[in-house]
Amino acid sequence: MRTNLIAAAVALAVALLPSAALAEKTRLTAVSGPVSGGWYLGVGLVAKAFTDANPNYEVTMLPGNSTSNVIQLQQKKADLSIGMHTMNMAAIKGTAPYKKAFPNIAAYANLDDTARFHFVETKKSGITSIAQLRDSKMPVRLAYGAVGGSGEVFCGWIFESYGFTYKDIQSWGGKLYSNNFDDIVNMTKDGQLDAIVWVGPGESWFFTEIAQNVDLVWLPVDEKIMDDVAKKHGLGKGTIPGSLFKGMVGKDIPTVTECNELTVRADLDEETVYRLTKAFIENLDDIRKGCATWADCTPEKAAKDTGAPMHPGAVRYYKEAGLLK
Repeated sequence: MRTNLIAAAVALAVALLPSAALAEKTRLTAVSGPVSGGWYLGVGLVAKAFTDANPNYEVTMLPGNSTSNVIQLQQKKADLSIGMHTMNMAAIKGTAPYKKAFPNIAAYANLDDTARFHFVETKKSGITSIAQLRDSKMPVRLAYGAVGGSGEVFCGWIFESYGFTYKDIQSWGGKLYSNNFDDIVNMTKDGQLDAIVWVGPGESWFFTEIAQNVDLVWLPVDEKIMDDVAKKHGLGKGTIPGSLFKGMVGKDIPTVTECNELTVRADLDEETVYRLTKAFIENLDDIRKGCATWADCTPEKAAKDTGAPMHPGAVRYYKEAGLLK
């Protein structure tokens, strides 16, 4: 699965690189997620649909994460992006994890892909709950992916609601790792990690790969903690289905949830965003086939309930398509 994702992502990146022979084209830059992840693949598929329908445009694909993508849009280092509802709202308001407002962001589609917070420990670690980390002052070895990514940010919020922080973990002798998930797989197999954090929809290749050698256990987020995080940061409440990963999760696990949305610079011209939105909706069937985590997205869902304001170009398309009044 991981190999297929990387191959597809690399192929897309190469296909979308600017050509010196086509200097007349309008060049745009898209930031998404890690190259081996679903965000990179999905945004690449959208970019390809857009450039196929509009050959006078070119899109260069770059990796990113849920925190930095907004900053890239604000600084006009990127034109197209993807992010989470709550993170985009926090950026616009200038609330945590941001230290100031980054308002130059608008949405053009709600992906309606429930992203779930996964706190997964190795059975060997003996961790039975997140609260146990606090109560026992456990020197846990925790990996949460990229610094500024949703895993690090959401886990930090949850820990704070439980009454401890990343700094506390380090003071207890624990270690925090922001390695990529290829490294995390190998580190877990080698016994160097006790717990892994991930936020995303559906399943992820690295848990499946780790589970070939290591017994994993999914831990719940306590109800009162979910309520507190929802109140403070706007995250939703849901469950990780026990059927995921071929039943490896075992039972439904209460956790916080979020949805992703496709975004652009708020000051990107209306015509470009109109064409981008049109290409996304008209090619949604193919995009969903290529990026399975977006399988629940429909034209009707895409047109509403975004965290960032809908861009006027997107509004224009959705009204013409009868998806908005």
